[in-house]
Amino acid sequence: MARKPGKRYTDDQIARLSYEQTYDQLQEIVRQIEQGQVGLEQSVARYEDAMKLIAHCRRILKQAEQKVLQLQQNSHGHATLEPFQVAEQPDKQGENSTTRENA
Repeated sequence: MARKPGKRYTDDQIARLSYEQTYDQLQEIVRQIEQGQVGLEQSVARYEDAMKLIAHCRRILKQAEQKVLQLQQNSHGHATLEPFQVAEQPDKQGENSTTRENA
């Protein structure tokens, strides 16, 4: 759903977009501005659109986070409202640099 540089988004159009569609539209806006496909006035308008799209992405992510929180279960099998925690990955680059320094 690539938009022409002069087309603006309505709030209703944005509300119907999925996260992936919204992200794609943000990438298109960046591409148009970076490649000079729009003038200054249109760049500002596209920036405004981008801010609305970013807010929409944040709403979608917040809703997803709430679903994850609600689906967490405690050790007794009861659903609890707990934050989703991602296991930290070891910093391979940091490990390599430490190894190199010691060699």
